[in-house]
Amino acid sequence: MNSFLAVKANMLEMLKYSQIEFSEYEKTKNEVKLQQSGEKLFNVFCRYLEIRYKTTTNTHNEIRYLANADSRNRNLLDRLELLHEYFYHSTKFEADQAALRYRELLKQVKQRVERL
Repeated sequence: MNSFLAVKANMLEMLKYSQIEFSEYEKTKNEVKLQQSGEKLFNVFCRYLEIRYKTTTNTHNEIRYLANADSRNRNLLDRLELLHEYFYHSTKFEADQAALRYRELLKQVKQRVERL
């Protein structure tokens, strides 16, 4: 298997683990599980951007720079960042709203990865 296919398979596996943690959140309402599922989702999207633009990044600003190349990616990054803000500051919305946002964002990130 070439390295690109291996990376894509790893990203899909990470999405699967994200979904498993989210399912655990739904069963237990343990917000740490929601946070962990969202972190995995964010990391997969960052990796997607790196692959899409054939580069590596070391900072959040570099991720933002890559996302700015396409308004749809920028919009998705903005929404992932709002979810991230909830995890660390519990602002903007409640856990149930964060869960709804997670589901929506998961679909979009998964579609992008599958189209690679």
